Amino acid sequence: MNRTFPLSLLWCSLLFASSAIAEVKPATVQTQFKVWASEAQVLMQAQPKNSELRKNLLLWFNDQARSLSKVKEPILSASLPSKMWGSAAMVTDLANQNYADLSPAEYRALLDFSDRIIDYCQKAYLPKQTVCTDDHYWELRAKNTLYKAQLAEPDSRALLARVPELLKASFKPLSGTYASHDAVDIASDRCMGWFRLTANYLMPDFNNEPARLSDPVYVEAYMAQAAETLRICEQAKANPNVFTRHIADLGIAVTDVAKPVSSEAMRLAAPIAERALAILLADRDDQGSTTSRSDHQLKLFLLAHALGKPEQAKLWADAIPKSLRDISQRTGDDFNCRFFVSETQRSPNAWREATAVYPEAYRAMSAACPQLSQ
Repeated sequence: MNRTFPLSLLWCSLLFASSAIAEVKPATVQTQFKVWASEAQVLMQAQPKNSELRKNLLLWFNDQARSLSKVKEPILSASLPSKMWGSAAMVTDLANQNYADLSPAEYRALLDFSDRIIDYCQKAYLPKQTVCTDDHYWELRAKNTLYKAQLAEPDSRALLARVPELLKASFKPLSGTYASHDAVDIASDRCMGWFRLTANYLMPDFNNEPARLSDPVYVEAYMAQAAETLRICEQAKANPNVFTRHIADLGIAVTDVAKPVSSEAMRLAAPIAERALAILLADRDDQGSTTSRSDHQLKLFLLAHALGKPEQAKLWADAIPKSLRDISQRTGDDFNCRFFVSETQRSPNAWREATAVYPEAYRAMSAACPQLSQ
């Protein structure tokens, strides 16, 4: 399952250099890593001694503590936030990679452990700009919260309700006075990440408990937090041009999950999809309207179908084959076709359901892009 943080991001984070952070002493952080190594030992008590999770977790924290004595200043102090953020992210990764071998209590304890590490780092470095205080902090906290909410525990609804509050908190500038356009830029960037995050956690690769996506209580709470996220972003006047693709994916994902679950879930999901449809229709790039692009036509097709707009859905379904052919003829390769196929795979259920209703359009798409039927 693709639930891990990219190794390249973890590696880059460990090399991240901040300007002159002198408040936190390397010796203090080295001691803290030893404390975390001891915590990890306690958390893993129920795991077999030869468990890969246990070995990797303890090895990571012990290695981080030792490595601090081998790096010289000024690189040492500058690298401390990244070492801590990378460690918190690694705990989350290991918890998800080994989910099947963990009890719910062990899994949640590891996510709480990840939160404690990143919170320690944030407290140590605010209001400095570091990987522990910028959007990386808020995104990791949101991911951990969403993963905890997947567990069938009494506080799942409360956890989901907390996610939009994390988004709102992330809008606050770290320091200094920001102009209004800076605030809009910050909100636009954060909302893009949150829309992507919210859509991803409705997909199997990011869900440890797929059955939860059929649970009305969980799904309705999830739709409520997605709707609140959109409300916060609209209130902050976030620029839709920054997140057009991401809100479109969110609109498709929420309707795909909500529709078979309950009318209340769909009531909450529909306005998100409607807003996504409007933003996508209004989108422009250097060449003008993006509605001539096959990938955007695909999203318009799926959104219109999900919202019960058959005339619009058919319009975009019929437009896709021509766009696929035109781009392939212009570029002389099948890259756009392969990209289109990858886009259909982002929402496989919505794609299958929509193309079943418009079989002639699907056959025309397959003729223009043979990879669709392979």
